[in-house]
Amino acid sequence: MLEFDSNDITENLIKSRNELMNAYEGLFLSELYNSENDG
Repeated sequence: MLEFDSNDITENLIKSRNELMNAYEGLFLSELYNSENDG
C-alpha cells in the first residue's frame, strides 16, 4: 500500500492553484492595459 501525506498534496494543490490564478490575473490585467492604450 502506497502511503502519502495528504497535507503535502493539499499544500501543493493550493500552491499550483495560486500560481495559476496569478498567471490568469496578470494576463487579464495586461490585456486590459493594452486595450485601454490602443486609443
